[in-house]
Amino acid sequence: MFKQRYTYNPETCHYEPHFVSGKKVRNRLMVLMLFSFLLASGCYYFYLQTGEAIDLVQLKQSNRRLKSQWALLQDEMKQQKTELQKFIAEDDQLYRPILEADSLAKTERLAGVGGTLRIPEEVKAYPIIEHSLANALQMKHELTVEYESFEQLQKLVNTKTKQWASRPAIQPIDNQDLVFLYGTFGMRLNPVLGIYRLHKGLDFKAKTGTPIYATGDGEVLDAYYSDSYGNVVYINHGFGFETRYAHMVRFIVNKGEKVKRGQVIGYVGNTGTSAGEHLHYEVLYRGQHINPIHFFQRDLSNQEYQKLLELAKNNNTTLD
Repeated sequence: MFKQRYTYNPETCHYEPHFVSGKKVRNRLMVLMLFSFLLASGCYYFYLQTGEAIDLVQLKQSNRRLKSQWALLQDEMKQQKTELQKFIAEDDQLYRPILEADSLAKTERLAGVGGTLRIPEEVKAYPIIEHSLANALQMKHELTVEYESFEQLQKLVNTKTKQWASRPAIQPIDNQDLVFLYGTFGMRLNPVLGIYRLHKGLDFKAKTGTPIYATGDGEVLDAYYSDSYGNVVYINHGFGFETRYAHMVRFIVNKGEKVKRGQVIGYVGNTGTSAGEHLHYEVLYRGQHINPIHFFQRDLSNQEYQKLLELAKNNNTTLD
C-alpha cells in the first residue's frame, strides 16, 4: 500500500500531506525511462562486442558433438579393419592350406576396388571425410570378397569331409582278431592253382566268423558268390576309390546299400578259390589296383607301419 508522505509547514506549524505534482512525476518517469534505455543500449552493445549469437553457440556445441562421434567412428573403423585383416590372414594361411586350396592373389582381393570407390563430388571438398569414405568402401569390397571366399571354402569343406570319410583308411580286420597278414601284392605263386599269377590285394588271416569292416563310406556295387572270390562284396567309395572283400563265409549287405566306415559288411570265411580261412582285400583307384598296405597308417603308429612294410617286402606267401 502506498505510504503517505508529510512535510512541515512553518506557516501553520503543522505537518501537512505532501503531494507531488504531475509535472514532477512525468519528469521523473522520463528520467527513469531514459536511464533504462541507456542501460539497455549499453548492455546490448557490450553483448555485440563480446558475446555470441545463440545459433552460433548451438552450432559450436553440435560441432563438438560431431567431432567426438567422428573420433569414435574412426577408432571403430580401425578396429574392424584389424579384425578383417586377421580373417584374411587365417583364410590364406590356415584354412586354404588345410583344404589344399590356392590362396587368393592380392589382385583378386582388390579386383574392382577402383570401380567401386565412387566418391560423390560434394564430399571431395572435405578431404578427411573423403579419405574415411574411401576406406569404408574398400572395406566393404574386401568383406564381399571374403564372404564369397568363405562360401567357397564351406563348399570345399563339405566335399573334403565327404571325401575323407569315403577314402579307404582303416584295416578291414581289427588287429585284435588278426592272426597274420600276408603282405604279398604283385606276382606270386598261387597256392591253389600252383601257377604264378598277379595277386591284386592283401590276405588277412583270421578265424572264420571274424567281422569284416567297410574301410570307408560308400555304396555296395555288388554282393554275390563267385567261383574264384567266393562270397565277395564290392564297394564304391566315390572320388575314384573302390574296395573288394573276398572269400567271406557270408556277407550281410546288399547291392545299392549305403555303408559307413567301420560298419560290419560280412564275416571271414574260406569260400571260392582259397587255401585257408582269410579275407582277401583289394583297393582300386580310378580302375587301377593299389597296394592296400598304404591305407592302414591311420590304425598304426609310424613304427608299426614301418614293420608292416618290411613284413610285406619279405613275405612271398598268399592264401589265394
